[in-house]
Amino acid sequence: MLTIGIISALLALIVTPPLFGTIAIVLGSIVARHHPYQGYGLITAAILTLIIGSAVGIFMTGWWI
Repeated sequence: MLTIGIISALLALIVTPPLFGTIAIVLGSIVARHHPYQGYGLITAAILTLIIGSAVGIFMTGWWI
């Protein structure tokens, strides 16, 4: 689960940030039940990549103009 969550967080930077960011956050919360430090780290990484991926997407498409 942790590996899939990390891959989803990284994909949130490139492809469909809301989808993969949400997947990574959900997987992070599942992992946090058994391994709190790893799960919360994944949730934090997922939120950051979600924000960064969304900002890059908005900037590249010109929606900010």
